[in-house]
Amino acid sequence: MSSNILTTGDVKWIEEYRSQVLKGLKPVFADAADRFTQRDQLLTRFNQAVDSVRSGELFRAVDEAHNELCIAKALLENTKPRFSSLAYEPPLTGCGKSIDFRASFGDGSTVFVDVKTIQPEPKDRWDQCERALKEGWLPNNIVLGLSKEWLGGEIWHQMFSARARMLEYTLELEEKIRDCGLQNQGNAILILALCGNGVDWREDGLEDFVEFYRTGRHRSDDLFSTVESYDMREKGVVLQRTVSRFACMQRYQGEVSCRRLNWNVQAPKDPEFDCLMTESEQNTYRVVLHDRPTPSDLGEMTETEIYGYVGTRLGSMDAAEAVLRELKNKGTATIHFDSPLGPKIRVEIRRVVKNEPVR
Repeated sequence: MSSNILTTGDVKWIEEYRSQVLKGLKPVFADAADRFTQRDQLLTRFNQAVDSVRSGELFRAVDEAHNELCIAKALLENTKPRFSSLAYEPPLTGCGKSIDFRASFGDGSTVFVDVKTIQPEPKDRWDQCERALKEGWLPNNIVLGLSKEWLGGEIWHQMFSARARMLEYTLELEEKIRDCGLQNQGNAILILALCGNGVDWREDGLEDFVEFYRTGRHRSDDLFSTVESYDMREKGVVLQRTVSRFACMQRYQGEVSCRRLNWNVQAPKDPEFDCLMTESEQNTYRVVLHDRPTPSDLGEMTETEIYGYVGTRLGSMDAAEAVLRELKNKGTATIHFDSPLGPKIRVEIRRVVKNEPVR
């Protein structure tokens, strides 16, 4: 719904839609009343968004609130693991910011989830598409099969804008993680949940971005690899790679429940990305960051993840390959990189032996 003027039929539909959404959530929220005490706050946001549409506002706020409700429902229904408590928009210590959800285990472990809806405004940007083709924004091995007469400008804008939002929201969460010290909170899992309708953008587009985020290299079939790399260099953007996982939720506008929710989006193997072994063949390494009086355990990483993390920190993929060679030969490596907040930071990397006892 994009018009600000509602007919009687529109009002009837939106009230039926509101009723169905609340009806679907009632048993889940009632069953988890002791675990999710802020459910009314989240429901109020949804109701206020619906009321705003009835007053002439656009539907975007309803979609955003509804998607948060779907994520909350999924977290509460999760059984492996079952969360002992769920908080909505809890304040984060020491930074004056909040995060959409904090789900806690009984053992003190935590899952933080930031929820973003990617919903590009309908625009015909055929002019930008033509410019991209003319100026070489796309990789040479990719042929863009869009036609101006068949909504090519609109489709281009949806894809281009969605990819830009993926990077934007990732940087926002990385800033929050850094400012609030979330990466130092033990075994915390930090998830960016991106929601869409499955039409404006698809999960395979997020897979391309996740591959770049994890490895520091774009896939050979990534449509936006050239322009994204150029834009990041021009703006001096450096990824910290502190987001643990990317989730993808698909729900058509007006649907009560989501159609699909993938909590850990992964890209398929790139046939041209042969500088590293497959995940099953790779060694695993434990990474410890020495940037504070108490070391920060970043957990285990595969060689692919090490490659992206080290390459980003040192600003050189050649340096990352050298570190991988050292790890393969010695099983350990130490790197140092500059910190904008003070002295150099030391990172120790050690191969994890299978069945190794926890220290």
